[in-house]
Amino acid sequence: MPRDGYTNLSIESKRYDHLRRNFDAIIVPTTDETFSSWVLSVTEGAVSRQKILETVFKNMHFVGKRTDGGIVIEDKNLDGLVEITLTKSGLKCTHDKKICDHLLFAAMHPLFTE
Repeated sequence: MPRDGYTNLSIESKRYDHLRRNFDAIIVPTTDETFSSWVLSVTEGAVSRQKILETVFKNMHFVGKRTDGGIVIEDKNLDGLVEITLTKSGLKCTHDKKICDHLLFAAMHPLFTE
């Protein structure tokens, strides 16, 4: 039972263990924030970014994830799909050869590197 004024959020044990190990290894050295507080901050940020994406990039939406770390975006202005992948040299767009709105959309999307 959660403390008064708190909720109880259930998370699958394997996912929690994986996230906690990464948090301890990557985040702990850079912050004094607790795990629970950090998770809530990151989640709130993801929701805020999603709202921005829907406002700024009205012509684009997330179609799905690629297994090699990228995402697929539908761009209504192009009448087609665009793939964004993360490579050793940076982000790559299948449509544009330079920094473009597709890359910005992908970089801001909460599921891009999940």
